[in-house]
Amino acid sequence: MQAGESQPTGFAADAALLNDYISEMSEILERLEAELVAGCTAPPGADSLSSIYRGLHTVKGLSATFGFETIVRLAHAAEDLVKFFKESSQSLPDDTCELLLQAVDQLRLLQPDDSGQVSNQTDLPILDELKDHGEALRAGTGDSHKLIKHPAPSQQGTTGREVDSVRQDSAIRVRSEDLEPLLEAIGLGCIYCDSLQEGLRVIGTLVSPDVRAHLMRVLAGPLEGLERVLKQSQEQGEFIRTVPVKRIFRKVERAAWEVAKRSGKQIRLDLQDNDIRLDQAVLGDISGPLMHIIRNAVDHGLELPDQRQAAGKDPCGLVTLTCQAEQTQISFEIRDDGAGIDLHKVAAKAVEKGLLLPAEAQQADPKQLTDLIFLPSFSTAERVTETSGRGVGMDVVANTVRRLGGRAEVTTDPGAGSRFVIHLPRVSVSAHSRLLEVLLVQHGAHILALPSQNAQVIAESPDGSSNVLVAPNGSVVPRISLADLLALDRDQGAQKDRRTVLFVHCERGQAGLEVTGVPLPARVLPVPLAELGISAWGIQAAAILPAGELCLIVDPEQLIDPSGPPIDQPAQEAKKLVDLVY
Repeated sequence: MQAGESQPTGFAADAALLNDYISEMSEILERLEAELVAGCTAPPGADSLSSIYRGLHTVKGLSATFGFETIVRLAHAAEDLVKFFKESSQSLPDDTCELLLQAVDQLRLLQPDDSGQVSNQTDLPILDELKDHGEALRAGTGDSHKLIKHPAPSQQGTTGREVDSVRQDSAIRVRSEDLEPLLEAIGLGCIYCDSLQEGLRVIGTLVSPDVRAHLMRVLAGPLEGLERVLKQSQEQGEFIRTVPVKRIFRKVERAAWEVAKRSGKQIRLDLQDNDIRLDQAVLGDISGPLMHIIRNAVDHGLELPDQRQAAGKDPCGLVTLTCQAEQTQISFEIRDDGAGIDLHKVAAKAVEKGLLLPAEAQQADPKQLTDLIFLPSFSTAERVTETSGRGVGMDVVANTVRRLGGRAEVTTDPGAGSRFVIHLPRVSVSAHSRLLEVLLVQHGAHILALPSQNAQVIAESPDGSSNVLVAPNGSVVPRISLADLLALDRDQGAQKDRRTVLFVHCERGQAGLEVTGVPLPARVLPVPLAELGISAWGIQAAAILPAGELCLIVDPEQLIDPSGPPIDQPAQEAKKLVDLVY
């Protein structure tokens, strides 16, 4: 135990109760932060003030139950300050909101660890600041000129709102790591159910019609019922593991407000979450990139108010964050109406760093130049601030998005603003225990799989004379060979003369992919190659089939990338992996 930490006693020594406390505190502090940030941009109404007050009161009460005295004292000081504004029917001024946000940050830092140990330090500057601020306001010597008189709240409908009702008796909290075994078991149940149905079909071809009819009467119904129950369980389990994306939007709002205040910018945020939910682990991973892009948009993209007015713009800049769900992907778009990216500066910096020759920089198109900002240590910022100019960040954004199976892109209109988009697969192989529907392809001893959301069968094609074909949507697409892309032997396998063309589509484009044999639908539980310590171009995951065979799941985005495999990761790397596992 470190100095300044108290040994857990009483309720704090009960692991289950402590976990409930930590989880509930996290939810309350997150809600308080969102309400205070909203108060910084618009005066909070009476209901909002009451909600902030109740939240702080709950933090104080629950922490007192566990004996966390430092948290109790800080929550009480913050609650007392809010009480002044609540009782005097005044809205929170900016400086008070900012002070309360700092108090919320400190309350987070004071939360106990999993063992129940919590800091009992008494020298908390924020505690004295809260008390001094409150005393100054009560004495009339504080920033009273910033106080905005708010009409007295209506008495109708307020009864019961003052009651501390943060805890919801109908809710239970389950840690994600405790949920994973259940979801994995459901996924395996679905896979084994598929095997039983296939086994029943095979047996039916080996017995007499009477026996087959009897088997179908006895087994088909229960198997269909089992399949239905497992599917419902799988869908419910996947819903449980998701959280609303608006959860990260609240943090983004605060980050944008803090950067704007520090840099002297005026901003208006337009956050559109469209009620979309995302896997909790994926949302946690993508929150960092979103925060970084938003901070850059405010600090490095938007102009100062006087500069915007001189350019004929509204002095208040607009930053929009939108989340949209499509058939195979979820995208986050961050758009600002700032000055845009100066492509001439980007080209000059690329030449300075030796990334481009002067002639190449002059001939580079906008996409080639904007792609450079995702390289390590690349920045055109003229000044170093807390959020930009260090040359770190955008490469981390690109790497994180790539690890999640997605991609990031940027477009800019000088003088009008920039647009960043993060595309993520709707069903990601990086999500643990996530059942993935695939099309299995047998190539000799090799079993490969393509995600069904990205592929559909067009037709069998024994004739390989044409290099293009007409896709189901009517467009003409290139025809490519899976064996060639992965450097596999074209003549391998008993079905070498029977080929099928799949229509493969994803964000990078679309193509006709020629494979050996007839693809079969299946469901698998993928394990990302990164978790196995393996990397190979064109392959994103592996999975064990019910009969014990190993299959490799290909990456459609890489397969149909017009640029092909990177020079340092040729297709032979995929062949080595295929040969190794088989």
